[in-house]
Amino acid sequence: MSNYSLKIVHEERFLFVCTKCCTFYQVVGTQKNMMNLENVSYCGITCTECPAYLAKQNNDDALREKTAKQWNSEEFPLTAQDIDCDGCRTDSGDLMKFCHSCKIRSCARGRGVKTCAHCDGYVCDKLEEQFAIVGEEARARLERIREAIKQT
Repeated sequence: MSNYSLKIVHEERFLFVCTKCCTFYQVVGTQKNMMNLENVSYCGITCTECPAYLAKQNNDDALREKTAKQWNSEEFPLTAQDIDCDGCRTDSGDLMKFCHSCKIRSCARGRGVKTCAHCDGYVCDKLEEQFAIVGEEARARLERIREAIKQT
């Protein structure tokens, strides 16, 4: 943290500034449990906790194999080669096999929002369907982001 300065925008919202490159990082949460918005997908998944993201970032073939076996289905067939992801908000990085056709990603990019929590149409039917797949933790994360947005 020595290369970063902290500006408290609100008790639930912070800005970190890298003193080396002057990059701003918006963070949401308490100081104990901060959430960098750069690591949150449109639907609320934390990329840095996702096995596909971790496998790519760490070049971990064993994790790719394990994740492909866990996530593979008849409807969504996957191999280890499909498990490479730089996060669905990337403009130039790798996306996991089915992220290219993700309705949430397409909608959010079309609306130009950072996450679904930033959307005027939050919560929509597409997002409700996604929560059924990715879990309520993603909903809770987007709710925290949405509440922080309202308070600024």
